[in-house]
Amino acid sequence: MVNPISLHLRDFIPLVSYPAICPDYKLIFRGMADVEHCSGTQFHSVVHLLSEDQMTCLDKFEMGYNRIIVNSIDYQNS
Repeated sequence: MVNPISLHLRDFIPLVSYPAICPDYKLIFRGMADVEHCSGTQFHSVVHLLSEDQMTCLDKFEMGYNRIIVNSIDYQNS
């Protein structure tokens, strides 16, 4: 969720948010946005740190996805 309005409408309040680059992944659309490993590519996104309770709510709201670990580089560290 890059759009702050989407966060607000879902009543998610991140503890921290920052722009980042996700190396070796690409953004694809399969009816909704998804990411796929692809060496040598990158995409720009926003990292949100959510509380455990908010992650549980997000899991219920955004059904049908699997959490994966994606490396990210904060713009300030790139």
